[in-house]
Amino acid sequence: MLLLGSALIILGIVWFFNSGKSIQDFYTANKPKKKATIISTQRDPNEPPVFLGKQEIKDIHVESIKTKKDIFLTKTDELKTFINSMDTAKKGKLTLDEEGSDLIDCDMWITFEDGTYKKYFIWVVDHHNNEVMIAQQDTPDDVNLTYYQLNEDSSKKVYNLFKKII
Repeated sequence: MLLLGSALIILGIVWFFNSGKSIQDFYTANKPKKKATIISTQRDPNEPPVFLGKQEIKDIHVESIKTKKDIFLTKTDELKTFINSMDTAKKGKLTLDEEGSDLIDCDMWITFEDGTYKKYFIWVVDHHNNEVMIAQQDTPDDVNLTYYQLNEDSSKKVYNLFKKII
């Protein structure tokens, strides 16, 4: 009988290790799981559309790297502020290195009505003058970016849109 009990204990231990579960899993298995919150942004249908190229913009999502706070911009004037700022900016190419990557202040996504999006990084180059630079990343591994160095007036307007999350 003792042999049978020992065999069952060993069998249970082997099963436990092969299950891939931790002891923590057994304690938390019956606790309610947190539900994911899906944020759906909706533009006011009475507002005129805003375009980037030929694509109609649904929203601009800006998330601070440091604070993890974010903001969704959906109003026509907010969207136009970003797009006009990028249209009038000095454009160029830059290679994203580790140092530049560490200095990124915000991630930004421009989402279009067709469900596609473009990814950007935002650097606040000078906090006293609210000087902003934006760079577009075409693919997640892309280190060759197109940058937009916003002029002084545009920088201040764009900075004011997301300053509360930095």
